[in-house]
Amino acid sequence: MLFNSIEFLLFFPAVVLLYYAIPGKLRVFWILLTSYLFYMNWNPAYALLLLFSTAVTFLFGLLIGKRRTREKAAAEAGRASSIISFSDQDYEVLKRIVEAEAGGCDMQGRILVANVILNRVRDSEFPSTITDVVYQRSQFSPVSDGRLNSCTVSENTVEAVNRALSGEDYSQGALFFMNRIRSRSSNVSWFDGHLAYLFQHEKQEFFR
Repeated sequence: MLFNSIEFLLFFPAVVLLYYAIPGKLRVFWILLTSYLFYMNWNPAYALLLLFSTAVTFLFGLLIGKRRTREKAAAEAGRASSIISFSDQDYEVLKRIVEAEAGGCDMQGRILVANVILNRVRDSEFPSTITDVVYQRSQFSPVSDGRLNSCTVSENTVEAVNRALSGEDYSQGALFFMNRIRSRSSNVSWFDGHLAYLFQHEKQEFFR
């Protein structure tokens, strides 16, 4: 069946009429079925290719849907037991800043970075929301260099953020952290001269 054939000129209007005649939820299946019939009539190999691509897309959709469902459930559970109130945007920003700053750290290292963000939210010297704390000017390098939006949040980071939001805290009240080796000398001097050193975990040093 070709697009300029008599068969197609009869086939297409019938497909459209029946599409609007059947219930909305069944329309997608009707389009798939008629697509298979059309390509099978033209070339069976294309019908098989379409069937394969549909199956693959469906499976990937299921996997993505399940992950989003898990993340949403985790976010709702975290919100219910959280030590602070936060929006969906705050939750996403917190996951991203933890991934960008501590994606290579162990679980405690990731929780510590989340702790610092949450400590700032509760401190009157800083903005009162997670998003505003993270985007405060000249505070976190992943915001300025683009890593905040380009990173891929891992399952470990999601777990760390949820645990921090639920109250797990190793920070001793820390409001700042730095990696001395990767930081500019001017920043290192400012940390050492203006802040109180608390402790070090892995390569990150924490201050107040």
